[in-house]
Amino acid sequence: MPTLKDPTLTTSFIASHEGFQGTAYYDVNGWAIGYGNHYYADGTPVQPGDTISQSDAQTLMQSSVQNTYAAGIANRIGEPAWDNMTADQQAAYVDAAYNYGPGSKCLSDSVAAAQSGDSQAMADQLGSLSSNPGRRADEAALINGTYSGQVSKGGPAANLPPNAKGAAPGTGAGCAGGGLGIFSAIAGAGLFSGLGIGLNSILGGLTSALGATGI
Repeated sequence: MPTLKDPTLTTSFIASHEGFQGTAYYDVNGWAIGYGNHYYADGTPVQPGDTISQSDAQTLMQSSVQNTYAAGIANRIGEPAWDNMTADQQAAYVDAAYNYGPGSKCLSDSVAAAQSGDSQAMADQLGSLSSNPGRRADEAALINGTYSGQVSKGGPAANLPPNAKGAAPGTGAGCAGGGLGIFSAIAGAGLFSGLGIGLNSILGGLTSALGATGI
């Protein structure tokens, strides 16, 4: 399995944007719970009326981040590009994968940017995505080293059932900002396949609902 350099940073960043909900709520694409998960670890879908403790929700999110979202986006970017990314870059990309689905076509140019190794291109590509612009700006700032920990709420995650994770097509309307056209061409050419303490301190006060916008 690909290595995630800083799981604590990654899960803290995701959790701070998703927010915690202890009772099942209807997300844009189905029932979700905790930190935006639509499915439990055994693949059982979240149902109306389900409840979860914050501790169990954190465990569920951490498992899905490590085993589905980090693995999915890392495999898509490929080696050695993934291994060459910094912990901040990896965290930003896993957050985007958690929000869109690691196989989303919306991330094609961002994946190509990661494969190029150009940090500014990575920030530009994630920042140019039009869905959840505040969250995308935070991802870009994390890559650039300018993220202050002041969260821009990002809306629901595009979590999919186990047999669809990693293959999410996304939605065209939420994908493109201005972008860098060259990365579309690179992606089309087939060059990719199919904070620790500061951020953790944010989690204690985050109990608000997810934003209304997003994939």
